[in-house]
Formats: sequence, structure tokens, C-alpha cells
Amino acid sequence: MVPADDTDGVGNGFVPYRLLTAHCYRRGVVRAAFVALLVAVAVPTAGAAGPLRTAVYAGDRDPLVFERIHDAGATVVRINVSWRHVAPTQPPAGFRPSDPADPAYRWESLDRLIREAAAHELQPLLTVHNAPFWAQKDEPHPTHLGPYPIDSWRPDPAQFGAFARALALRYGGTFQGLPRVRYWEVWNEPNLSQYLSPQEENGHVVSPDVYRSLVNALADAVHGVHADNVVAAGALSAFSFATPYGRLGIAPLLFMRRLLCMSAGSKPKPTCAQRVSFDVWSHHPWTSGGPTHHATEKDDVSLGDLPRMRRLLDAADRAGHIRASRAPELWVTEFEWDTRPPDAHPLTAPLPLQSRWVAEALYQSWKAGVSLFTWLLLWDQLYPTASLQGGLFYRNGEDFRYAQAKPTFSAFRFPFVAYKRDRRIFVWGRTPYGRPGPVAIQQRTAARWVWAGEFKANRYGIFSGLVRGQRIRKAAKAARPTSSGTRYRDVVVSGAPTSYWRLDEREGPTASDTRRRDDGTFVGGVRYGLRGAVPGSTAIGLDGRGRVKLGAVTNVHSVELWVKTRSLTYGDAFSSRDAQHRYVELGMTGGLAHSHDDYPIFAAPIANGQWHHLVYTYDTPTSTGKVYVDGKLSNFAVYPRREGGAEASIGYDATLKLFFKGQVDEVSVYSYPLSLQQVRQHYLASGRRIALGPAPGTMRAVEQRSGISSLPFSLQRPRDRFVLPFGGGGPGT
Repeated sequence: MVPADDTDGVGNGFVPYRLLTAHCYRRGVVRAAFVALLVAVAVPTAGAAGPLRTAVYAGDRDPLVFERIHDAGATVVRINVSWRHVAPTQPPAGFRPSDPADPAYRWESLDRLIREAAAHELQPLLTVHNAPFWAQKDEPHPTHLGPYPIDSWRPDPAQFGAFARALALRYGGTFQGLPRVRYWEVWNEPNLSQYLSPQEENGHVVSPDVYRSLVNALADAVHGVHADNVVAAGALSAFSFATPYGRLGIAPLLFMRRLLCMSAGSKPKPTCAQRVSFDVWSHHPWTSGGPTHHATEKDDVSLGDLPRMRRLLDAADRAGHIRASRAPELWVTEFEWDTRPPDAHPLTAPLPLQSRWVAEALYQSWKAGVSLFTWLLLWDQLYPTASLQGGLFYRNGEDFRYAQAKPTFSAFRFPFVAYKRDRRIFVWGRTPYGRPGPVAIQQRTAARWVWAGEFKANRYGIFSGLVRGQRIRKAAKAARPTSSGTRYRDVVVSGAPTSYWRLDEREGPTASDTRRRDDGTFVGGVRYGLRGAVPGSTAIGLDGRGRVKLGAVTNVHSVELWVKTRSLTYGDAFSSRDAQHRYVELGMTGGLAHSHDDYPIFAAPIANGQWHHLVYTYDTPTSTGKVYVDGKLSNFAVYPRREGGAEASIGYDATLKLFFKGQVDEVSVYSYPLSLQQVRQHYLASGRRIALGPAPGTMRAVEQRSGISSLPFSLQRPRDRFVLPFGGGGPGT
């Protein structure tokens, strides 16, 4: 078992994944009787609040994917069903589209996904979309809007209904031993032309009418198989996307009003008599800000606009425009924020902020009446070639077995928020899987977690109420550890580096290697004698055109150095890479610490004008590369690399022909991977401390029966800020 205090409060402790899900919360927690005097609020019981279940999208049939989705506290898994891929390319003679046993259908991949979901206690939500060409209206129509595709042109509702019936029968619980599916979503983002078209004709909005016929066809089919099947309509894009070629679609509120025949305004009224059959309205409320951020355009719907969507839905239900056996639910069936790291774009949400936002997004959605919240990405795509880095897990190589949970994982599994209200603190949370039972609220002092209150989560796992926090006293400031350049040098030398350039020269052209193996040469814009990273030492400054040219550096298994910069551009403080992208580089990109050694690793932000200690190591037996920042493991990846080396430089990368801009000090390379203990020892020898544990005053919740704790939640509210809705990666970056 691992003490809770082994994490650093922002998820960088890298506690082994399985231990994260079951560590004992009691260690380091004071539950002395005197603490009860600090809490004058009676233990509250959660009221009759609605449920908030969670789901994750599964795009892979790997059993480990479903295991990790379940581990994330989800009870539902979203699975996309491409009608085009399951149906025959061209219907053969005698094709029976409503018969799940027709041999022309290609069910194998979907069957495996459904079975994996059931095996991992996950209820599938099937999003059915993407019409085969033979089921689209055969008439002349555009295929692209500029570079953007136009797809699924007026799908035939009768054919769609027949396919939906085949689906509902196949996954009705009595067909060839296949599991039952109860949740069905009609199409994906039908307000965008890349998924459903046309959106407009002759200046008139037509896509809601096209979509209404599809919704009614699927609802009739699946309800005809099982009356208690649940049909979700909507699945709308948050934005209509203005482009130089025209809009890609219809704003979601406009689409929704036309579909439901309701007027605009704060009190929507009926505008026609059309009715549509569904049990749930779903939406994809992507945002360019935090959890309460509103969309820029009036009819777009981000997270902060969900109450407007809820009001329109309720008004349409009261007007009798929705055929359903009960009041329709509101679901979020796609959402995420990219994190920095690994996305290095400066307008991506920093990881600690994003994990806070995740908990707040679940809370704000629950307040707006959302009963299911779906996270899009389980595992980061590879940055920068792919666009999405909002996974619950890092991409620690190309094998998901090595994927490490982000703080996002904990915030999604056990969302918890805490806000000051006068002299008290309001708390809200939802336990993993929505389990009922006792929950302890704790507050962090300078040294440990202390008890602040207790709640009983209701049958949906929801708890909320007020507690009285402690008056947190600042810990006495310990004396700064003494250090000197000599002490730091001795510690580094004791590790037997292959080469060690202290960069203490007051003039050029020679950069001395204290190991007397590979003296370097200062070239270009170099400043000497700057205040160094360790007491008594000096450093060099590089202006983006200067470097230290070294000889051939081979067999590099560790690189250690100090950098100080505010630059957000790409730059390598050390590189032995050649023109074929081989071998080692360590530096930064987009302000993040970064290494590349046949595979990229993106680590903590460092471009704040302060000195930072960077170490890259590669262990050949385990094929593991690691990046340490300021004495702590920041990120890692498992990958094979090519051994060797080339002409090296401090401040220049031969692969990209780019220079580093900033200050560099105390560069050393090793023929073996430094251990975590060595990295920490070297960092501490500089006279600095390694910050461990959450900040005093932060709050957390602990599910008492399992010992699972939420992420620490700060009472200091950050301001909303602009972030890129879909991150900064992808083709062309």
C-alpha cells in the first residue's frame, strides 16, 4: 500500500497505477478528537439529487481498453457503429436489411466490442451513423466544402430503420448469446456537413428535417424490439465552424429549435406541430475556456451554455413535441480538454488546471441536469502529429500496457469540488461508479491531512454540503540547505559522467570538459560569466545563434543540465542527433521540457525565467526513456532506440537546424541511466528542495469503504482563460 502523501498533489508522483486505485487514505491523516471541535456543521446527508453516470469512448477492442475504462469509474462505454462499414458495400440480391443474421452484414468487430463491454461491466451506448452510399439519395450534390468533406447525403429513413431493427434484434439479449444493448444514439454531430448533409438548401436550413426522420426511424425500430430501450437524439457539435469556404454546419441551438419546432428566446414557444421520438437529448459541449465558459456565437453551446439547452428541451417537452414515456434526460456524449503536457501549445490547458476543470465540469453539468457525462479520449494521441491529447492516460510509448494515468483520470473517476462560502466551505462530489456510502472530507495542513467532516453519499454516489475548514498556519520556513559550486561538482563527478562541461569560462573559445575527454568550442552568440544555477558557479547565455560545438558523443544513456529561459520556441540545450533524426536531444518545445531519442517525451513547463534541472535517461534492457524536472520524474515512454551518436552541441540541434535561446549550465553526459535517487541527490546538491505534497489548505474527499481519494482541490479559484478547444496538435504542426 502507498501512502496518499506520496503524490505531489498534481499527479506527478507517478504512484504505480493499480495502487492509485486502492491506496489507503488513513496514513498521514489525523483523526484526533480535538479536530471535531473545528467542525460545527452536523454530518449532512445528500438530498434527492439526480444521478451522474460517466462514460468513455472506446475506439479499440483491446480488452485492456475496457478494463481501464471501468477502472476510471465509468459504467457506460460509447461505441461508434458505422452503418457503412457493417452493411454490405452493395446490397446483394435477396439482402434482408432488418435481419441480423443476413450473411451480407459484417458484424465481427462490433460483436467483439459489445462482448468486451459486457465482460467489463460496462453498458454499451451505440452511436449509429455514416450511411452507406447505396442508402443515400441518388442526386447530384457537392462532395466537399473547400477541403472539408460532405457526407451522408439525405440517408433513406426506411433503410436506416431496417438497419436499426437488425441492430436491436442482434443485441436484444436473445441472439446467439450476444449481450443486451439498451442505449442507442442517433448519428454523430448531425449539425455538421461532414456527418450529415445537406445542412442548407437555397438559403434554408434543412438538416433538422433530414435528421428528424432518422431519429423517428431508429426510435420506432429499437423501441419495437424492446420498449425500454433508450434512444438519444442530438449528439450535436458545440460549434458551427465558420471557414473561408462557408460554415460547416448549423449552430446547435438553431438546429435544436428547428428539430423541435420551438422559437428562440428565454421562453420558447411552439412554431409547428412536428413531433420527434427520443428519450435523451445529447450534446458535445466543447469549449474554448473553463467549465463555466460560454460559447462566443449566440447559438453555439459550450459547457457554460448547457442550462440554455436544458430550458429549450424542457419547453419542447411541455409543448408535446417529444414522444417519450417520461421527461427526457440530458447527456454529454463527447467532451475533453487537451493537456499541457503533452500538447506544447501555450494555449492548451496546463495539466493541474485541466484536472481541476474536469471535476468542475462534472459538477456544473450535474447542476445543469446532465445525467451521463462522456469523456472522449482514453489514451493521448501522439503529439504533435495527431490532434487530441486529452486522454485519461498519457501516451508512454506505443503499447497501452505502459500508459500512466494522468491527474485527469482521478478527477474523472472521483470528481470533487470545494468552494469558500463566507466562513464555511461548500463541497460536492460523486464517488467512483456512483456508489452510496460514507465519505470523509479532509483538509491539508502543512504536514498532513486532517478530518473536516463526513457525508453519506446517496444512492447515486452524490454528496454535498457545508464544512468548516481549519485555520491553516504556515509552516516555519526551514533554513535553506547550504550548497556551493564545489559541492555540486563533487556530487556530479561521483556519478562518473563521461563528460562534464561546467561552462564556467569567462571567455572563449574553449569549453572545458572536466573529465578531459571532449573540450568544446564556443561558436556564435555566447555570453559568458552569467550567474549560474548553483552557488558560486557561472553559466553561459545563448542568443538563438550561439552554441557550444562538441565532438562525437556516443553511448549516451543520461544527459543532465540546467536551463533558464522564457522562450516558447523549440530549442535543444543538448543534442547529439544527426541529419537522419537519430540519437539524443534534450531541451524544450513550447515551453515544455522535451526529449527525443527516436521517440518524443513531453514533460513539465520550464519557460518561466527560473533555473530548472533537466535529466534524460534511457535504460536499454527495459527500453525506457525518462525525463526528470527539478528532481522529480516528469514523464517517461517505452520505445526502442538506435544506439550510437554523432557530433554533438550544447544549444543546437543538427536534425532541425535550430538553436536554443536562454541560459545553460552544468552539462554532463553518462554512459548509464542515472537512477531517481541519483537525480534527486544531484538536484538537492544545488541547494534546492523538492516540493512534495499538496499545498496547505487544499481539500479532498475519501470514499471510506474503498479508501479511494479524490484529487486535492484548491480553495483558490483560478480565473477563466482561453484555451484551444481541440488543442494545438495535428497535421501541419
